[in-house]
Amino acid sequence: MAAKTEINKWKNRKFTKARFKKAVEGSGGFLSVIAKRLNCSRQTVHTYRDELQDVRDWIESEDELLGDVAESQLAKHVKEGDLRAIEFYLTTKQKKRGYAKTQIVDNRSSDGSMSPKEKASPEEYAKAVAAETEGLLQKYHGIDDKAV
Repeated sequence: MAAKTEINKWKNRKFTKARFKKAVEGSGGFLSVIAKRLNCSRQTVHTYRDELQDVRDWIESEDELLGDVAESQLAKHVKEGDLRAIEFYLTTKQKKRGYAKTQIVDNRSSDGSMSPKEKASPEEYAKAVAAETEGLLQKYHGIDDKAV
């Protein structure tokens, strides 16, 4: 019964099911390409996609196919040692191994709860920053900022 309902949805449409399917094939799932092939507006393609499961399936299939092609090219470049491709692959597909461009910050208190940590007074904060800065200067540059 569901198939018959889908067939009925194609009645009284400007484009036949076969013509629309042919326009989607090889489009990469890009609606603008489909619209150009049908010589219609993108909004018309949106309408068909929104109202017809067949069209949604065809477009999704094309999009997946293009994604597969892109991933195979990425794999090829990774195997060839292309550093940009390697970095992209690691930071997008290997986050679980610690390759991420964003830093994960643990905001839990020392007791493991999500309660806010006690705030230092401005004076305590300034002293801590000064001490840390002095330590870093000495460690990395052998500089003693007090001698200046």
